[in-house]
Amino acid sequence: MKEDQLAGELREADAAFGPAPALPEDLHDRVVRRWRRRRVGRRLSVAAGLVAAVATAGTWLSLTGPTKTTGLPPEGVHPTASGIRALDAAADARLATVERMLVLGERRRALGAAAPAQAIDPVEAVRRQVDRSAYLILLRADRLYQVTGRRDAAIATYQQVIKTFPQTRWAEVARQRESTLQQQTGDTL
Repeated sequence: MKEDQLAGELREADAAFGPAPALPEDLHDRVVRRWRRRRVGRRLSVAAGLVAAVATAGTWLSLTGPTKTTGLPPEGVHPTASGIRALDAAADARLATVERMLVLGERRRALGAAAPAQAIDPVEAVRRQVDRSAYLILLRADRLYQVTGRRDAAIATYQQVIKTFPQTRWAEVARQRESTLQQQTGDTL
């Protein structure tokens, strides 16, 4: 079919069906409401499933009798003095844990309120990266000498640290290690 003929047929079909119906003005709001209802519905179904699982587990535990995890004696059995002391110790330990958690929560809230989020200084971030790069090259030089025994390559790598990163503390370490390696053989480059 030729393009002109196809275009003509499409125009005829558009004319036969008339203009497209107007979309409601609140279409966006309708879509958002429907999406939220579905999302809430999914959350509610998950919550209902969890509640059902907990209820089932509770029922099962109540039917099977007391367990070792409760630490409680069966009905009709009176605990001994040592049993009461053990229960008191367990209760004290749990209370101490709860108190520690409360203190930690208070500290976190106090720090969150007192310390505003600090922006990272870009200049300091670059300095840290430069320092890290110098350190990594220094480590490479150390490994060249200590692992592979390539003394000349290690000295050249130490010199690279000194030349590329002269203002870092790793440049001073590289100078010392280069000097040590050169003194071992008495060579100078």
